[in-house]
Amino acid sequence: METDSPLVKPDIVFIEDLLGEIAQGMLRVPRFQRPFVWKPKDMLNLFDSIYKGYPIGSLLFWESSVSVENLGYVGPIDIPDPGILPLTYILDGHQRLATLFGALCLPQNASSGTRQRDWQWWVWFDLKNKEFVHVTRNKPAPWLFPIRAVQRTVDFLAQARRIMSECPNEGSDFIEEAEQLAQKIKNYKVAITRIKGGSLEQAVTIFSRLNTLGVSMTPDQMVSALTYREDGKSIHLAERIDQILERLSEYHFGNIKRLTVLHAIVAASGKNIHRSEWENIAERLMPKLAEAADQAEISLFHAAWFLREFLHVPGDRLLPYTYQILMLSEFFRLCLYWDDDQKTYQLNWNEDQKNTLIKWFWCTSLSGWFAGQNTANINNGINEMRRLARGEISTLEFMPMNAPARPFPDRFYLLSARVRSFILFMLSLNPLDPAIGSPLDKAHIFHENGNQAMTYIFPRIKRELKASPANRILLERVPEKPVKDQILSVKPEFKSEVLASHGIPYDAFNALSQNNAEKFIDIRAQYLAQVERDFISNLGIPPAEEIIGETDIDTDGP
Repeated sequence: METDSPLVKPDIVFIEDLLGEIAQGMLRVPRFQRPFVWKPKDMLNLFDSIYKGYPIGSLLFWESSVSVENLGYVGPIDIPDPGILPLTYILDGHQRLATLFGALCLPQNASSGTRQRDWQWWVWFDLKNKEFVHVTRNKPAPWLFPIRAVQRTVDFLAQARRIMSECPNEGSDFIEEAEQLAQKIKNYKVAITRIKGGSLEQAVTIFSRLNTLGVSMTPDQMVSALTYREDGKSIHLAERIDQILERLSEYHFGNIKRLTVLHAIVAASGKNIHRSEWENIAERLMPKLAEAADQAEISLFHAAWFLREFLHVPGDRLLPYTYQILMLSEFFRLCLYWDDDQKTYQLNWNEDQKNTLIKWFWCTSLSGWFAGQNTANINNGINEMRRLARGEISTLEFMPMNAPARPFPDRFYLLSARVRSFILFMLSLNPLDPAIGSPLDKAHIFHENGNQAMTYIFPRIKRELKASPANRILLERVPEKPVKDQILSVKPEFKSEVLASHGIPYDAFNALSQNNAEKFIDIRAQYLAQVERDFISNLGIPPAEEIIGETDIDTDGP
C-alpha cells in the first residue's frame, strides 16, 4: 500500500482526453461510488452547460498503484481491464463523466427502446431549436442530431448526408449548426484535480476538505471510501444504504435523504451525528460499521411502521421533518429485541411511551421546532430519545411538548411542514370515497399521484382562493368527472359521514352545489381551522393565538 504523502496537482483537460482515458480502462469508477442515478433532465442540463460554455464543476481523481475494487463499466458501456497499475479512480464526478462517456461514446447499435435505461443515453441536439432533447417514443425528427456522432468523423458525415437528404431546404444551415456543436464539445475544457499517490483515506480526506464545484461525492460515499479495506472485511456503505432505502420503500419511505440513513447508522453506533468531518466519522464507525448498519435498518423500518400506523403518514412526501424519522429510529433501536421463539424482532415499550411519541411528533410538526435547529440541538434531541427508550424519563423536555402550534396555513404549499401537518390531520379523519362511502386507500393515492394527491376542488379561480388549503381534497380520481361533481354526487345514505371525513360542513356543501367558490372556501377554511384546533387541544398542545396565519416554508424535505 502506498504510504508516501500524496501530490495534489490541478489541471485543465479536453473532454476528449478524459473519454480516451475511460475507453482505455485507465480511468475507473471505484465500487464505493453510487451507481448512475442522474435523471434525464440532469443529463440534458450538463450538455446545455457545455454548449453554452458554462462551467460544469471540477473533477477529482486519485492516481494510485493500490488496487481498489472498481466497476467494469462507465454509464452503459463496458470498459477493458488494462491489467496494469497505476490506475486512476474517480472520486468526484462519476455522474458527469458517465453522462459524457455514455452519450458521446455510445455504440451505433446501442438499444434505443422505450425503457428509460435505453433512451436516456441517446442524447439528441435539436438543430432547429438549438436545445438538447431525449426521444422516448417514435422516430426522431430529421433535424435531430445524435451527439454520439460528434466524436466520430465517419458518423458525423453519415448524419450530414442524412440531414441533406431529409431536410433539403434547411440542410446546409442544420449541418453548419451541427459543426458548431461538434466544435463546442471538442474544444470544451474541464478542470480536474489529480491526487497522485498516498492512501485512499488520504485522498478522500483531501477531497472532503476541498471546496469543489458540481455534484460532490455524497457523505455516505466518503465514509464508504474511508472505511474501505483491501482485506475484504469492509462493507460497501453506499450499497448498504441503497438496501436500507429499498426496504423502507415497503412503507413508501424509500426517498428519504441518504444523509438521514447515514446519520441513523452513526447514531446506532452510539455516536453523535455531524454534518461534516467525514474522516472523523469514518474512524469512529470503523469497528462497528456493519453492526450499526444492520441495527439502523431494523430501527428505521420500525420508525416508518410507526409513522404509517399511528400517525397516518403515507410516505416520505408528507413527513414534516426528516429528523423525525431519525429520532424515532434511535428510540426503536433501544426498544427492539430478538425473540428466538418467534424468530422476529419484538418491541419492548409501553402505552405511555407510545403516547409520548405521538404527542412529540405532532408538537414538533405543528410548532416547527426542527426549523433551523443546529447539529448540537439535534444530538441533544437524539440523546433525550435514548433516555425515553431506556425508561430514564417519562416525557421530553429538551424538545418542548407544550410549544404552541403555528396558525392554520393560509396557502397550500408542500414545502411547508405546517401544511404537511395539516394534510396528516386531514388523513386522520379517515376520508371516505363519496361514491361508495368506504375508506380511501390513502397510501396508494399518495404513492400514485405524489404532490398532486390533494387535488383542487375549484381549479380555475383567482389565485388567492385557489391557493387555500380549503380548496384541496384527497380523492381517487374518476376520469372525465370533475372533483366538484364527485363530491356533489355523494349518496344520501352516507352523505353525513363522507362530508365529515373530508372536513366539509353542510353550509360549505350548499355553497359548492351553487358553484360559489369564494363562499365554499371561506366557510370550509374557518371550519377546518376550528376542527384542527380542537384536535390540537385534545393532544394537550397549546393552539395558536390566531386562527389562520401566513404559511411558513421550512420543511427540510425527504
